[in-house]
Amino acid sequence: MVAPVVYFSGRESMIMTGTNERFSARDWAFLSQVPRVVGLWMLHQDNGGGARAQRLGAIALQAALVRLREKYSGVALVRDLLSAEAEATEDPQWANALQDCRAALQLLQGHADPLSLNCFRLLLIEVAESVARSAPNGDLMPRNLYKGPTRGWLGLYPLMADAVRYGRGPHVSRTEKQAINALISALGAGGLVQDWDLDPFRESSHA
Repeated sequence: MVAPVVYFSGRESMIMTGTNERFSARDWAFLSQVPRVVGLWMLHQDNGGGARAQRLGAIALQAALVRLREKYSGVALVRDLLSAEAEATEDPQWANALQDCRAALQLLQGHADPLSLNCFRLLLIEVAESVARSAPNGDLMPRNLYKGPTRGWLGLYPLMADAVRYGRGPHVSRTEKQAINALISALGAGGLVQDWDLDPFRESSHA
């Protein structure tokens, strides 16, 4: 899946100052936590990679928040939320991430222009995808989406064929893809990005 590209120009981005003044201190604190909430939630979607995958995911989450703060620096709402997030000292609760995303969008309605809202949606999706891509899951490595060799001498030995399925294919597991798709749905972002194909290399039907 190709990461979405966003372009900003002058008035389109509606650069504003003091965006936090539009919200109560409690609501602003909640909104600023949502990007990290989404990242932590994604980090716990597939624990098959063990401690190493968790560690790499946490590193990827922090790196994504820093990178996206620069990417969306032209959109005041997103920039200010990420700046406030950087000042937080404790990780928030993440179990209700999808509900938190819906609640955040409701809070932002009427206080942000459509472009800022869409950038907020894209920000959260990019955070989730950055974490999902950070490390393989499973006991060894992700399974090969091509289902291992079916020809040649390896194809004659099912156990060998199964063994070499590991270490091939993308790091993003089916469970993580399903979670990202659920996030896209919760954000109402289907018009901005495509869902992940859960079985991109499934065998074509000849029926």
